[in-house]
Amino acid sequence: MLRLIFLIALTTSLCAADAVGWRGDGSGRFATSIPTTLAPSWQVELGRSDSSPIVVQGQVVTMADPNRVICLDAKTGAEVWSAELTGAGCCDSGQLAWLTQALATPRSDKAAWKQLGKEGKKIFNNIGKPSEHGLTAATPVSDGTHIWVHWGFGFVACLKLADGGIVWEAGHPTGQLPELAHDTSPVLVGGTILLMSRDRINALDATSGAPQWSTKVPKMGHGSATPVVVTQGDRRLIITPSGTVLDLAGNILGQVAVAGDQSPAPYEGGFVVANGDGYGREPQFVECFDLSDPTNPVSRWKTQDRRAANGSTSTMSPLVAAGHVYLIDKSPQACWVYDLQTGQQATEPVAIKGKVPGHTWRPSPAAAANAIIVPIYTGSVSLLAPDGSGKILAQFDCQTPISGSPFCADGHLYLRTKKGLICF
Repeated sequence: MLRLIFLIALTTSLCAADAVGWRGDGSGRFATSIPTTLAPSWQVELGRSDSSPIVVQGQVVTMADPNRVICLDAKTGAEVWSAELTGAGCCDSGQLAWLTQALATPRSDKAAWKQLGKEGKKIFNNIGKPSEHGLTAATPVSDGTHIWVHWGFGFVACLKLADGGIVWEAGHPTGQLPELAHDTSPVLVGGTILLMSRDRINALDATSGAPQWSTKVPKMGHGSATPVVVTQGDRRLIITPSGTVLDLAGNILGQVAVAGDQSPAPYEGGFVVANGDGYGREPQFVECFDLSDPTNPVSRWKTQDRRAANGSTSTMSPLVAAGHVYLIDKSPQACWVYDLQTGQQATEPVAIKGKVPGHTWRPSPAAAANAIIVPIYTGSVSLLAPDGSGKILAQFDCQTPISGSPFCADGHLYLRTKKGLICF
């Protein structure tokens, strides 16, 4: 049975508190309040990407296909700088020539990509075209001075936040990655960048990109998820999407008896919330495990199959906020709310405008201080009351797919759409 694990933050502090990346500190919770009118203050066209935005030092950083890192002024949306990654240092000469041609080929040119695919399979370990999520699906991470990105077929780069200058580019420690595996976002802890591949967690030196260690872990489905770093007591732990618990040196400490592959959020406080089988082969449920002893996880509660109440599958990461668990699924109800302590439904499922299509797992919900943010891929975003009641405070139709998870900063909400960025 395939089961998708989503690791949920239950307290506010991550050990890498100075790092800003996917869903902020990884939890999807933001301390700032946002306007509940949902009136855009600015929006810009940037080009296609599934990368979520981050806000650091008053600037918004995101990506755009095929190889751009973009920095905007957070207040106005004006471009500060834009950098094009080259793949230099990631590939040999033959691979670099192929990549150069691929970066110049529009995704709409199916004939050209068919030929590129044939050639790419010979030189990229059976890789020849970008996944449906493009070449820039991963979210950047920053320490306030530099930015680290994961793109292409498993390429990593470090840039200066001030001007976008490229410090270094390197290849993934395990080589080029299969379809979707290059969607995993980098995680920064201390001087180390953590990256997943399908069956390994890998560490790179943040200053140079040099490999530090690589540990084999249970295989993820598509390998598209992101590891997390949490503080438990006086220890810092790494949790992989497939449930492996490691120390910062890459030594395995324990294993949660669930597995999955879809963009997990972190857990902290000794719990892990697992979303059962996001692809619909088995019952659809949420299960909470006690991980205060990482070597002996114990189930605390498990919900009933959502399908019995007209629910559906889910591959989005859940959100834990103010004592409740929020989960977006693909049913007309869309948003399910559970009590964190008991696993019981806190309210009837909330009907959200819009529909989650196919196997899309982006975007995931987030929480501001005054609202729960529920984005739907087809373009609608809703604000719910933060008390678990499911009351809808506001809704807005972006008129375009929402591809990235929300980010909140300084009283604003930022949403990455398929082709641009909106600030509320």
